[in-house]
Amino acid sequence: MCHLRTLFKKRMSEAREPCAICHEAQDDRTSTALECGHRFHTPCIMTWFRSGNSTCPLCRSEPETHISFLDTRARYTILRRMSRNRSAPPALRSAVARLRQLEEAMRQDSRRRTEFHRRNRQVIRELRRCTRRRWTLRRRVRHLQREIGMMPIDNNTDPTSSRIVRRRRRRTGTRTRSSRAHS
Repeated sequence: MCHLRTLFKKRMSEAREPCAICHEAQDDRTSTALECGHRFHTPCIMTWFRSGNSTCPLCRSEPETHISFLDTRARYTILRRMSRNRSAPPALRSAVARLRQLEEAMRQDSRRRTEFHRRNRQVIRELRRCTRRRWTLRRRVRHLQREIGMMPIDNNTDPTSSRIVRRRRRRTGTRTRSSRAHS
């Protein structure tokens, strides 16, 4: 299997398409692959993107932009500082203003929650105790149900014995094999 994969890659590199921008032959040293899989000469695709195009020349797919969280966080810090200048773009200034409003709302909500928690500390503790006790009782009930379900009993009173199963099926309307054979 590994040999077939290597052979396939070799054949694909031999049958490489010419650069769609300059129409000259490509090799691995001078070509670059985009996310969509199309390959171009590195200088050709750089010129393409620098001339204002943001898509693949062949399929017109937009390249995905991945910015790490740390890069985004650092850029945010710089842009937030920059928004204080009068020369900052209006869109940036309004976005930061909306952010400040949200941050203030979040602080107020946090204060309300803390105050509520302080006022109702006893009630919250009691609710936790009740919830814990409820789960403990549920666990004990399930455990005992499981023990009862696994309890060994003689065949005359065993609910899974065929006589009782047939009686239950008659009540619910489902047929057993023996009742199908008689009809």
